[in-house]
Amino acid sequence: MLIKHTATVSFITLISRILGYIRDVIVAATLGAGLYNDLLIVALRTPNLFRSIFGEGAFSASFVPIYSSILCTNGQKAAQNFARLSQTILCIAILIFCTLLYISMPVFVKITVPGFTDPKVIELAITLSRITTPYLAMISLVALYGSVLNSHNKYFAFAAAPIILNISMIIIATQSVSKEEQVFALSQGILIAGVFEMLWMLYFLKRNGLLFFFCSLKVTNEVRALMRRMIPGLIGAGVTQINIVINSTIASFIPHAMSYLYYADRIYQLPLGLLGTAVGVVILPVLSKAFKLTNMREAMAIQNRAIELLLALSIPASAALFVLSFEIIRVLFEYGSFTRIATTQTAVALQALSIGLPASILIKVFVSSFHASTDTKTPVKIAGLCIVSNAMFSLLLMHTYQQAGIAFAGTISAWLNLVCLYYKLQKSGYFKFDVSMVRKILKYVLNTIVMVSVMLLTKTMLKTHNIYLQLTILCGLGGVSYVTMCCITGVVTVKDLKNP
Repeated sequence: MLIKHTATVSFITLISRILGYIRDVIVAATLGAGLYNDLLIVALRTPNLFRSIFGEGAFSASFVPIYSSILCTNGQKAAQNFARLSQTILCIAILIFCTLLYISMPVFVKITVPGFTDPKVIELAITLSRITTPYLAMISLVALYGSVLNSHNKYFAFAAAPIILNISMIIIATQSVSKEEQVFALSQGILIAGVFEMLWMLYFLKRNGLLFFFCSLKVTNEVRALMRRMIPGLIGAGVTQINIVINSTIASFIPHAMSYLYYADRIYQLPLGLLGTAVGVVILPVLSKAFKLTNMREAMAIQNRAIELLLALSIPASAALFVLSFEIIRVLFEYGSFTRIATTQTAVALQALSIGLPASILIKVFVSSFHASTDTKTPVKIAGLCIVSNAMFSLLLMHTYQQAGIAFAGTISAWLNLVCLYYKLQKSGYFKFDVSMVRKILKYVLNTIVMVSVMLLTKTMLKTHNIYLQLTILCGLGGVSYVTMCCITGVVTVKDLKNP
């Protein structure tokens, strides 16, 4: 069941990421990796910074375990009442926050991108960020509706919602206008997409008999529990966003580094979304119900199976991104204003990010485990430690390694985060590795070494100058060699293929 639901979310996420890639290619070809693309990144970042608080982050992480618990013990009607009350509270909070953010945008922009010194550029960044601010309110409600649907094992709608944003931006980006006009049009298109995303989610709520409306504001025991759990979640989300702001602040002092890191991160986010985010979304409501019923055996099995699946895919994915970084960036983005220099600089950043991919993916599972067990404080404390390490290593590495140093600082922090989460989770008794897991991890590493050797040997032997053919051959042979080794070493059997 875990693999089935994960496959559903991953497949829809893949479609969304493909459309997102098409969007990025069109934007990169027209705006390049320069000032106007940096401005668009700033405009997009404003709602994305805070959606982790009001959207898929602190609010959802606190809401889902409570909603799932009520659904499991008191039935759907009680759960719906809690959802209505949560929607009322969320809307009040987000309206107040968006108003304050809109008013204080000049200060916010100057703090987050101090590398922008031209008054005209600063003014553009402020205006664009104000345009996209209302999207935060829309995407927060979308996340609430998605959390309700996910708790009922209805994963399709929420996973598909980002497709609407990508299609909207693709349509706008294909219009032939000046760079400044296109940046404004894309920012406005984000708002239009937000409206359609809300309508999309409301349709699926109604279709599944889960549609709910507002109610009078009142404080119940469930609301008190939601607020108690949200406080550390808010701090944790704030810590995460401070991490992003630190990286952006440092990158703004390096010419075009924000764009290089953005496009490298877009590639990095593909396996992270397909694997880590998808599994994290699926196991949160399932684990919440298992912990509520004190079924620790099932909870352990769910976590181990999820980690086994993720390691089998993330270790080779990390290695492939590192080895093929230049070819991937060149094929995907080197068009129009996106030059060979931009390709090289982005590829270096991608290599630095790729080393931390397995850690970032497993973090999604461990954090979901803490949230499902109603412990939202521990991940926050660990995140606080990691933000210090990220800032320290970013400052140490940026002068010598530029954007690659900033990216690698994030990688170091990701591994530190993972180790601390694992230690605390195991100590609390909520997780324990299966006996066979260590042997399987060693086999995954061995199989990946063989895969990398095949790809590197093939690179030296290939005579073709067609980069598309070269990347296709390398990916194909790498994939075949890894799957073959998995069969030889016994980590994949005929039984596994028949009963995933």
